Amino acid sequence: MKDMLDLGCKEVDDNDYVFYSNLDCMVKPDIYKYILDSKEDIIIFHRRDVDEHNCLQDIFSSSYKIKETGVDGIAIRKNIYN
Repeated sequence: MKDMLDLGCKEVDDNDYVFYSNLDCMVKPDIYKYILDSKEDIIIFHRRDVDEHNCLQDIFSSSYKIKETGVDGIAIRKNIYN
């Protein structure tokens, strides 16, 4: 993971975020707006378990349970990472 974050940091400005998520985790369509609107230097994301649905809109609008068994995504400002 460090290699990926290092590579990502080479491509962004100091105040930009580098975002990583596990390959098997879906991200909400508005996640980038959420990150950019945040005032935090580091944002962690936990897995959300939802019931089975037939369309993405239903998945993202349904109720969920957060699984805090590990971090499934992270957004970190380059100037904090370095």
